[in-house]
Amino acid sequence: MTGPRSALVAVCAAVLVTACGSSASHNGGAAAARQAVVTQTLTQGKIAGVDLNQDCVTKLVAQLSDEDATLLAASTADTSPSATTPKLSAAGEKLGSEILGCSKGSTNTALIEAAATKVLTAAGGSSLDSKCVHTKLATLTDATLQLVINSGPDATGDELSTVGYLLIDCVTKSATT
Repeated sequence: MTGPRSALVAVCAAVLVTACGSSASHNGGAAAARQAVVTQTLTQGKIAGVDLNQDCVTKLVAQLSDEDATLLAASTADTSPSATTPKLSAAGEKLGSEILGCSKGSTNTALIEAAATKVLTAAGGSSLDSKCVHTKLATLTDATLQLVINSGPDATGDELSTVGYLLIDCVTKSATT
């Protein structure tokens, strides 16, 4: 899927937004939708370079309202390029934004530092808050951090798109005014 759904998969809310199988709405309602959300969240997280703790994801997804879980399940039935992200309740959006809290992340401080240096010294890196960059990069897998380190200025790909979206929160206020 493209657009907001795949962009959000990268970091927080979207892992939940993209995370349910279309069959969930047809085989058991909200409970099946929740299970599909967990399964797809973990899968999409790995694709995005974010290794998520299954128990943590399960606890977050369990807090979704039946309506939000069903909306998420139904939304994946539309795989067209113009597919849109469903409008979740405020509580559903908040839960989605907490998904990175479930990241196992990296404990390799040298790798995190090298990736942060690469990001902060790249074009536009000066508009990013250094502490935020370090914190966000620490949620990524070692393999994704290595990808950041090895990337060139015009690099693309799902994992690097994930990193870019992840760092949006790190843009300093002075860079946006």
